[in-house]
Amino acid sequence: MDGDSIPRSLIYAQVAPEHIADVNWIMEGYEFLANVLTVDGSAGILKFAATPDTYDEVLNALENMPFEVNLLDSFVD
Repeated sequence: MDGDSIPRSLIYAQVAPEHIADVNWIMEGYEFLANVLTVDGSAGILKFAATPDTYDEVLNALENMPFEVNLLDSFVD
């Protein structure tokens, strides 16, 4: 893995700022799937700290949220 790659355990996404709490609440329902960290609340940028084993499940959960979630290909916080 080169120095510019995001490890397969981190996922960055953007939601409307008013949905940040909703994402946290929904992800809490998936106990131990990933930790959710707000990187930039005004821009709705979130970081999901998953594990290599839960990475695909987190992506699936994000892709099925009841509102728009934009997965970010790369982000440096």
